[in-house]
Amino acid sequence: VELALSKGLTAENFIVEKSVIISDRAAFNQRHLNNKSSCISNGSIIASSVNIGDYFVGTNRITIGHHVNIGNYVTILPGAIISGYVNIEDNCVIGAGAVVKDGVTIKSGSMIGAGSVVLKDVESDSITIGNPARATKIVDKSYVDIEQFEMC
Repeated sequence: VELALSKGLTAENFIVEKSVIISDRAAFNQRHLNNKSSCISNGSIIASSVNIGDYFVGTNRITIGHHVNIGNYVTILPGAIISGYVNIEDNCVIGAGAVVKDGVTIKSGSMIGAGSVVLKDVESDSITIGNPARATKIVDKSYVDIEQFEMC
């Protein structure tokens, strides 16, 4: 199994805890090289051809399917399942136990509620909840400074 790292990046730039399975062709592309840029926690599975951006936090027991693109500042909470061919843009949060089905795009700044089942694309800056998931509101994030948070 080979872990693809972008130019100048070493394994010291992110944290991978025990019992994590990372398949071949998973890429971690970080521009901000500090010791805690990204974190993938216990019992998680990342399939092949996955691209993960800067400051990613993958909590316990997440599953990320093949051909998934994850943007910068994305957090995926425990037990979430991301199917294949999914695009998660920057600054998104996927709630605990949520399921994102094949071919879905979650646009920037969106939040997916815990236990939600996402079958269709999610618009930018929206809160989406339920089964099937539906957008309930648009979020004004102009007051949040995302860089103030330590991700892991």
